[in-house]
Amino acid sequence: NCNDLSELMYKADLAISAGGITCLELAAIGTPFLSFGTAEWETKRLKKLEELKICNYIGNQNTFNEYKLREYFKNLISNKKLRQEISTNGKRFVDGRGIERVLKIIRKVVENGN
Repeated sequence: NCNDLSELMYKADLAISAGGITCLELAAIGTPFLSFGTAEWETKRLKKLEELKICNYIGNQNTFNEYKLREYFKNLISNKKLRQEISTNGKRFVDGRGIERVLKIIRKVVENGN
């Protein structure tokens, strides 16, 4: 039973998430996470996030590997420096300022016609 998921996410040292919006919320607040894809588009997103060192991708629903989950979990939980690196990378990547960048582009198009 959870009344405030955001508080739990913020206080967590580590989370496990699929590749939807929650994984981006975890990245934005700097909570390191292990990830798994439940759809092809999630898998693509998560592999890219892993490339950027924002999460550890452990597979999708068809390739899930319990051993890989266990090893990634043990590695992250015992490596504070790695969790801090993932946290910093996530906050840099999902900085909450995307709408400002989109508006800047729209204003430029409206003002200049291109």
